[in-house]
Amino acid sequence: CSGSGKITCNYCRGIGHTASHDVLFEHLDHNNHQPRRISRNETCHHCGGSGTEVCCTCHGCGRCSCCHCNGCGEVVKYLAVHVKRDTLCDQRVTNTHNLPSSLFKRCGGLIVFQDTNEALTPLTKDICLNKDMQIVSRELLNSHRPPNMAHSNRQQRIKHQTHIVRLVPIHKVTYSYRGKGGYVYWVVGMEKDVQVYCPDYPNTFCGCAIM
Repeated sequence: CSGSGKITCNYCRGIGHTASHDVLFEHLDHNNHQPRRISRNETCHHCGGSGTEVCCTCHGCGRCSCCHCNGCGEVVKYLAVHVKRDTLCDQRVTNTHNLPSSLFKRCGGLIVFQDTNEALTPLTKDICLNKDMQIVSRELLNSHRPPNMAHSNRQQRIKHQTHIVRLVPIHKVTYSYRGKGGYVYWVVGMEKDVQVYCPDYPNTFCGCAIM
């Protein structure tokens, strides 16, 4: 109906009336009956003479319900965003006395500093007087900084950081074996998480193990 709410009447083809034909017989004489056809127009009983009828699709209102929004006027759209979270964990060791760094990962220590925030700053002299620890703290935090943090259209950002400084005691023990001195071993850690490092144990074939 193109928004008018009306459509052309199918019965009268939009004219508003229909043609009706009547056949009459005139008596010219007693022996001759002459038929005569009379045509007349009658008002269309379907549209009432208007030539139009109510649209069955929109029911005369000129509009129908949208098939996309179901008549509410809004369409729900969404953008699926996949966020990948990575947990970066790193450990730096200073003042190891030339001991293997892997030795300190398995031993216990005393937490002397701990800070948690969205973005942390390296240790300063107000917190730690050890310059080596200040340098290591700066290198550690910079290594976890995304490479495109300085760009405006960054796709990575730091959500949470935790900085822990752990003090691990190191005990150097000098001993003698069978009258020969100059042997050294180290005891690293505290409480139950203690590691013993003895690279120059004099008798490696006796089957003994240092606990």
